[in-house]
Amino acid sequence: MTAQLNSPPPVPTPPQLPDLHPYLEHLATAREIYTQNKAELDKRQEAFDQENAALIQSVKEFKEAKEAAEKVTREVALIVFARTGVSKPIQGVEIKQWDAVKVDPMAARSWALVNCSALLVLDLNAYDKLLREVRGNQTLGAVFGPMPGTVEKEAKPSIDKDLGAYLPVNPAPLSIAEIG
Repeated sequence: MTAQLNSPPPVPTPPQLPDLHPYLEHLATAREIYTQNKAELDKRQEAFDQENAALIQSVKEFKEAKEAAEKVTREVALIVFARTGVSKPIQGVEIKQWDAVKVDPMAARSWALVNCSALLVLDLNAYDKLLREVRGNQTLGAVFGPMPGTVEKEAKPSIDKDLGAYLPVNPAPLSIAEIG
């Protein structure tokens, strides 16, 4: 699987109108290299998984056993600490303490509205959605008043998944190893 994927053509500068063909040819070739190499990797991964199935299963089982043992050991260490107050009950175990804040979110929000509004975070996705709705609706505009921001059209290109028509007629086998 060897072939050459050259660098894409340079992006033309205005006022020159670009020809999209070389870009689509480059993209089609890059996609083909990716598809072939991904298929080969998947095939090798499947073979690896089959060849090492017992070891993979063993690692999974012992990971679960290790995590369960760690959980129980931590629980027992907390019991010992709660009864003795000793933070290093045995070599290899240390109980560390820190301040854990526990607060009712609604009470904290109410306090922040009155005392420190800088703590409140704006949900920009919700704001964007509301701005779009308010800009297109006089009733909502009257309710919410002027909102900062604009709603503008932006262009985003969409490229077909199948670019086979742009591949060379007799392509050489492709390889990611030769991408330049």
